[in-house]
Amino acid sequence: MNTNAGGGFLNAILTRAQRACCAQAEAPFEASPAATFGAKVASMFIDEWRAQRGRGQPGLIAIIDDAPEEQHLYPEFQLAKALLEAHGLEAVIVDAGAVNFDESVLTVGGRPIDLVYNRLVDFAFDEQRHAALRAAYIADAVVVTPNPYLHAIFADKRNLALLSDLEGLKKWGLPPSDIVALAGGIPRTVVLSTGNADALWRDRRHLFFKPARGYGSKAA
Repeated sequence: MNTNAGGGFLNAILTRAQRACCAQAEAPFEASPAATFGAKVASMFIDEWRAQRGRGQPGLIAIIDDAPEEQHLYPEFQLAKALLEAHGLEAVIVDAGAVNFDESVLTVGGRPIDLVYNRLVDFAFDEQRHAALRAAYIADAVVVTPNPYLHAIFADKRNLALLSDLEGLKKWGLPPSDIVALAGGIPRTVVLSTGNADALWRDRRHLFFKPARGYGSKAA
């Protein structure tokens, strides 16, 4: 699972931009998920807020990335901002280095941030420039979605080594049908270590290397 997948907002608006050529094609477009995409996304953000805060809705949502205006998906950030605002949620696009944490409140430009829509690829907030965001998240001073916990249990690439270990899955008691499904969908994955590095390097032309942290487009 990719907890930080891009493209959803762009594809929704592209789908709405389509024009049916005839009556037979009109119904599928009207029934498309894109038709209700905005309302569903806004509800997801509110549900995420209530799951962690109990009631109400966030006051200010910060769409956060490093140098967002330089990101190739910056137009999507703008679409997300417009969509949220169209459904009554205030949103700003923020450089991760511009936020501050004073041990109780995460702010940008002096304004408290209630919810962070996290588009960073530093999934665990390990980098020093994300220290304020990390501290606020650990202190439960801000709702973050997606957050490091969700990435760790659902999207950490090292999990692929566990999910493709068929003998290990059998020992865990996973049903045979589930093991077959995983075997058919997940390539055999191993974690690089000092013990297997030489062998993997010798066979590198037949392997795909992907970093445990970071993202593949620049590090695969």
